[in-house]
Amino acid sequence: MKVLVTGGAGFIGRWVVKKLLEEGHTVKVLDDLSNGNLDNLSEFSDNPELTVKTGDIKNEKTVSALFRKKLDLVIHLAADIIVQDSIDNPRKVFENDVIGTFNILEASRKAQAKFVFMIPSLRQVPSPNFTRQKPHPRMPVRNLPAKTFPSLIIMHMVFR
Repeated sequence: MKVLVTGGAGFIGRWVVKKLLEEGHTVKVLDDLSNGNLDNLSEFSDNPELTVKTGDIKNEKTVSALFRKKLDLVIHLAADIIVQDSIDNPRKVFENDVIGTFNILEASRKAQAKFVFMIPSLRQVPSPNFTRQKPHPRMPVRNLPAKTFPSLIIMHMVFR
């Protein structure tokens, strides 16, 4: 399979890339290196099945260039990961996490590539059987960040 991994130079992306390469897939990585690091991928630098592009998911030309050759699967991991950024600079976080996600979704739809969207924030969502009478100090009341919902709405609109 030909796979694009956005955010592939990040901590989670590196392990996804490693597994895909071990399974014999051709992997393209797109990362702006704001949270990732090329050193995370140095172990695979000699692998001819890996292509790494430093670029931004908000840049439509960069994104569409990656889809010129057929892709079978897109694993979208690119996101702002620092919670404080969403407080200090919400516009930047919104543009990256929502508009950038839309660009990847739209390119995936046009290319008919399957799409996997990972929301790291979901780790805070309690199980369906979880009930609580009052907030627990280690279980935040606000389980999903507000920036998650626009991305989920866009996914629904693009793939309905």
